Amino acid sequence: MSERRLTGSVSQVMRDGRPVRGKYRLFVNLPREIVYDEQGEAVRDERGRVVRSRPRLTKIVEASGKRDAQRLLEQWIDELEQHGTTDPGRLTVAGLLDRWLAAVRNELRVATYDSYARIVRLHLKPVLGSTLARELTREDLTAYYAAKRETLAETTVRHHHDVMATCLAWAEEEGLVLVNQAARVKRKPRLDPKVRPVWSVEQLVSAAIACRGIQPHAACVLAGHAGLREGEICALRWEDLDLEVGLVKVTKTVEQAEETKRLVEYPPKNGKPRVVPLSSFAVEELRDLQRRQTEYRLAAGPEWNACGYVLPKLDGSQMAPSTLKSIWWRWAKDARLRPHLPLHGLRDSFGTWVYETWGVKQAQEWLGHSDPATTLRHYVRLTKAAEALAVEGLEARVQQAVQAVTAEKCHNGVTPVLSLDEARQRKRLQNS
Repeated sequence: MSERRLTGSVSQVMRDGRPVRGKYRLFVNLPREIVYDEQGEAVRDERGRVVRSRPRLTKIVEASGKRDAQRLLEQWIDELEQHGTTDPGRLTVAGLLDRWLAAVRNELRVATYDSYARIVRLHLKPVLGSTLARELTREDLTAYYAAKRETLAETTVRHHHDVMATCLAWAEEEGLVLVNQAARVKRKPRLDPKVRPVWSVEQLVSAAIACRGIQPHAACVLAGHAGLREGEICALRWEDLDLEVGLVKVTKTVEQAEETKRLVEYPPKNGKPRVVPLSSFAVEELRDLQRRQTEYRLAAGPEWNACGYVLPKLDGSQMAPSTLKSIWWRWAKDARLRPHLPLHGLRDSFGTWVYETWGVKQAQEWLGHSDPATTLRHYVRLTKAAEALAVEGLEARVQQAVQAVTAEKCHNGVTPVLSLDEARQRKRLQNS
């Protein structure tokens, strides 16, 4: 049995210097806690050490004697240890968020955990942190969302709501709060898709040609011509490519922990591997890249890129997604490509092109989404050219139907149906 971490003491309640019969004060010493400032950052002393407080809980109980009060103290300590040394009635939102993050850390991917921790540290704690968790109301959350909407996008505020709702759902299961107040919010923030520009297929081809022989080349081909994410590109190995048939197998993605900078590989985002076909142009570009890598490895030695990454760092080790994004952004800026897209914008462009040509189901499969609604909401943009083509096709199809119906009516001796243009022309003749 592990040693108890909490200690406590009992003293009789005094009034006017005299002990009060049957009333005792219980004290429990809690583990030291980090002190945070108003911005949610840990407070440090003049020597740079993190400041920790010495929290202490106290309450008055009625007992027949000191031994009975000691028994009540033991029961209270047992209850506190059951809830992680925290009295649920005195737990603040900041403390609740910290406990939740610690509990789910090993259940989340590192990028997801870092995103949650960032929202907690920069936004939720500074505003809601001092509120007692059990006294938090849906009105508090609604006011928080309204304030954040003044400076943040609606979708970003929705992410804050999702973090708070997930934390409170966990706390409700643990018995730390009585009701998940986030689930009771009437007007939840919306998930508004960002309207980003996209490149045409001609622009994707032009960009791939422009960056031949430099680091962004592979990323441009794989994101713009196969729809891979940044993490999937960094995790891709040459063994995942079948250049004879023209296929890329996406089986892994890589994420980097914010604190340790450690790279961790996972299955793709939706948990399922996928196969994406490559055009003959993309195959030739990748073959040229493979040839260049082979020549470089002969000069650098067999230890260089021993794992066979399609896009390694200059020293041959695995590249982090954040590094890849920065490399692409700098190159695209120096190349003055317009519109200036992040690397993920090439994936958007690929998804839009596939959607316009073969529909949402094919775009969902090649982009690796578990839900077609995600494909429609975030990744596909109907270009003006495609919209004009759709209008033209609609008019042509309707006119074809009108002509067929007209021919059939005339054959049966029925007054034919006039097209819109014919009706307008006849009306002009009548008015003249």
